[in-house]
Amino acid sequence: ATAMPLAGCVWEDGFAGPTNIAWTIAKGTKDAGGAVFEDATFTYDGTPHSIAVGGNLPSGVSVVYSGDPADRVPAGTNEVTATFVPEDPDNWDVIPESLHAKLIVTKGRKDVDYVTLEDATFTYDGTSHSISVTNDLPDGVELVYSGDPTNRTEVGTNTVTASFVVTDTDNWNEVTKTLT
Repeated sequence: ATAMPLAGCVWEDGFAGPTNIAWTIAKGTKDAGGAVFEDATFTYDGTPHSIAVGGNLPSGVSVVYSGDPADRVPAGTNEVTATFVPEDPDNWDVIPESLHAKLIVTKGRKDVDYVTLEDATFTYDGTSHSISVTNDLPDGVELVYSGDPTNRTEVGTNTVTASFVVTDTDNWNEVTKTLT
């Protein structure tokens, strides 16, 4: 652009005529310091869990996530980055540029507290007798018996122990309850 000093004024170098000057308009800054992105911990229950930026995000700024912030189902930890993107990146910067958080899904616990193995007494009649747990097991839980819970025909006492086995140990904790 060409500029002319005001009447009676001269440029710093003493020249009083028109001269070419250049200037730069710096990008504006949008402050995302009010945004909140925090670690979150969930217990595995077979449903999706997610985290998202909260707090105050300036207008004209969107969030792009990397690291699977949504619909985390299996147990484990995801490092998630929330990157702030201005609608007009040629003219705006965002400070901070990104935030980081962890999406943690811990192993769940199968509820077997309601499952029972009741003592039973039978009168000898020459036929086979057996005992078993009296409730349905949760999905993904199996029983392992020690002692023979079935086909008892002779007179006497038989001790039976039922232990729980979880089939999906990636997402569920071992069950430690034992029935006798």
